[in-house]
Amino acid sequence: MLPAPLMADSRAERKQWCNHRLYRIVDALSENADVAFIGIGNIGINCSLHEDGFITTAEVEEMMQAGAVAELLGLLIDAQGARVQSTTGERVTSLRLDAPPKRPTIGFADGLRKREAVVPRCRVNGCRGW
Repeated sequence: MLPAPLMADSRAERKQWCNHRLYRIVDALSENADVAFIGIGNIGINCSLHEDGFITTAEVEEMMQAGAVAELLGLLIDAQGARVQSTTGERVTSLRLDAPPKRPTIGFADGLRKREAVVPRCRVNGCRGW
């Protein structure tokens, strides 16, 4: 677990969180991980980021207008899995994933409201374990 919120209130605050000694330790340890597990969240009104107070209703609407259907570690993706740029991306404190990944990377999601975050991606790229 990172000793930081998923999303800081500003870019300056993000910089402070990411420069914290404990954050840097976790970041260094993650480089040696054999596998990565990441949660997949949906984007929409009352999505987890919205309910937890990380983003406002206006930001959710902006994300949806930009084509975002899901988030991985707070970073937005569209139905084809491509990154969607947003102003909130500058505040995300999560560790960055390599593209392409250097290690097996397993995404997981639960619940009907995350269906649109997962199903379109699987139709495009195929999914194992369904």
